[in-house]
Amino acid sequence: MTKFNKIIMNPPYSGNLHLKILREAMKHVEKEGGEIVNLSPIRWLQDPLAEYKKGSDWKKFADVMARIESLEVISAKEATNRFDAAFTMDLGIYTINEKGGFDRDTIIDPFAKKLAATFVKDFNDGRYGNIRKADESKEYKLYLPKIHGHIGEKDFTEITSKRYETALAVKAGYLRKCVSFDSEKERRYFYDSLFTNFYKYVISHFRTNINVTEYLDYMPFLPTYKKPWTDADLYEYFDLTPEEIKEIENAIR
Repeated sequence: MTKFNKIIMNPPYSGNLHLKILREAMKHVEKEGGEIVNLSPIRWLQDPLAEYKKGSDWKKFADVMARIESLEVISAKEATNRFDAAFTMDLGIYTINEKGGFDRDTIIDPFAKKLAATFVKDFNDGRYGNIRKADESKEYKLYLPKIHGHIGEKDFTEITSKRYETALAVKAGYLRKCVSFDSEKERRYFYDSLFTNFYKYVISHFRTNINVTEYLDYMPFLPTYKKPWTDADLYEYFDLTPEEIKEIENAIR
């Protein structure tokens, strides 16, 4: 097997292909003094839910993460402007060698990490009620499709269309999650809640790519939608501090 002192790479970004190629490259670099400099997405490292998901890339490619010595973040917006292409995730310039030592927590939003732990605990405790047990035979339901947003920005903060009629027109299909309700009022209250600053913040920090469907399994839906939910209601329900509320409001602004 040919060995190199340095490998510089910018692999394809389809799915986790960039990580598979990076892992292969690690076999071809000298252990003593060898180094890889790589440019590729870092959402697999930024994902605050990674440790809770059985098949997360964070777990699948733990060997790659262990050899990252440093990582320079290039925001999605900066990458779009710099490379004249549309990016929906942050990129990173990885330096990889035998020493490793990179601290993943340095690129994870601490508040998002706290929310993730809270949501998973509450989900396991059954706090979020029966909305996840969708009955597709019900008259009042919504199919939540791939996430919507703005090309060139990392904050794809809409779960579905801002036009209610368009959202209702989405049909069952691959990578679409059904949620069902007992009345039109409940369905509309649920839909309206998705566009609060609270949910925009959660989505912008929790998705790993343009597809949000997998995150709906951990989304903090409420136990009832017999009433409307405002940001103030959600902040109180999730017991957020004034500092945490300020962080959400500033981030969305």
